[in-house]
Amino acid sequence: MSQIPLSYRQPTKEELLFIFSSWIRSYAESQHNQIRKELKDPSTNKYQPKPDYFGYQHLLIRSILSRDTTNLLVAVDPNLPSELLAYIVYEERGPVLVCHWLYTKHTFRKLGISKELLNHAKSNTDELVFTHLGSKYHKIKNNYGSHLYIRQWAFKSPGEK
Repeated sequence: MSQIPLSYRQPTKEELLFIFSSWIRSYAESQHNQIRKELKDPSTNKYQPKPDYFGYQHLLIRSILSRDTTNLLVAVDPNLPSELLAYIVYEERGPVLVCHWLYTKHTFRKLGISKELLNHAKSNTDELVFTHLGSKYHKIKNNYGSHLYIRQWAFKSPGEK
């Protein structure tokens, strides 16, 4: 259970910009990002995105967000409903929840918000699949165990069916 009260709603237009930019930036830093895996800056010991990462990921995120089947849900404090704490981008495919991205703002991490948001989105499904893995994947894997799968979904350009 989250350490703060939560309510859920659809994102505003302004929040869609935050969702897009935070997804592309945070995934660029993820150790699971296969697009930039080989590039590590020896001076900082951090992975760096390949030059084509942002263009490719921009198209991929646009494609996912433009699907009729994609759902976006934000978690907010009911006492401050204009403050987005976390969000999830997902699709329900029968008994499977396909989670494209799950993100919590740095200030609100380690409060159980992502877990509650994921459980709220997953309420009608039996299995959980991730298409993009973030840095906290190991915690999610420990919570869901055998019901968690990782699949690479084929990239489709925007407008392609």
